[in-house]
Amino acid sequence: PRPAAILGMPVGFVGAAESKDALADNPRGIPFAIVRGRLGGSAITAAALNSLARAGL
Repeated sequence: PRPAAILGMPVGFVGAAESKDALADNPRGIPFAIVRGRLGGSAITAAALNSLARAGL
């Protein structure tokens, strides 16, 4: 099934920044949120997910 949205906020692995750039360049019509560069991680991903849930999205 097609995802409702993509949170692209990985950190700490080789190619994380490139993976996020690839998503931004070709989102395939799927809404997304990314943190540019090498930053990211579980805390910021959880905060983004909680914000989306509170907004009813």
